[in-house]
Amino acid sequence: MRESRGQICGDVMELRAPLYTRRFGHSVTTEHVVDIDPANHGATLIADLNEIGSLPVDAYDCVIFTQTLQFLRDDGAALQNVYQSLRAGGVALITVPSLSRVDHEIPESDFWRYTPSGLQWKLEKHCAGAESSVKGHGNVLIGIAFLMGLAVEELDRDQLTVNDLSFPTIVCATVRKPGLGSGF
Repeated sequence: MRESRGQICGDVMELRAPLYTRRFGHSVTTEHVVDIDPANHGATLIADLNEIGSLPVDAYDCVIFTQTLQFLRDDGAALQNVYQSLRAGGVALITVPSLSRVDHEIPESDFWRYTPSGLQWKLEKHCAGAESSVKGHGNVLIGIAFLMGLAVEELDRDQLTVNDLSFPTIVCATVRKPGLGSGF
């Protein structure tokens, strides 16, 4: 998100809480929070991302869509839904796990893991006309540390900066709807 902070502006929609919007956003005109849980009193919109059309069309300049796609049964519909909610020139910042344990709190809702090529294919299929950039981040040591439950502070900073494309732990995508302000 730090690398994408220049794109977190205007009408920004984030899932569950505006954490990244507030931490990295600049010139944010409106914070929107989407959640499926009606008990989330901070949500400005209650919606099921699996349902195409549950998000308003052409409404957001930026959508922050982190570590959620793996929990959505119809991940293709969710991508299409988020993409159509972007205004022309709008950007979706997406992160997904490539390596992760099954979520012990909701194992029945933990469906997917993604490689960079797999996420790129999904984006091409469900976000017609999008300009996208997909990158895997991580290395074998980070993957092992993550699976063992080690904290980032337990690793040497130099170990965290090594990026081995054969061992991504997380996959990040920037998806832009063509139009005003488009281009990477």
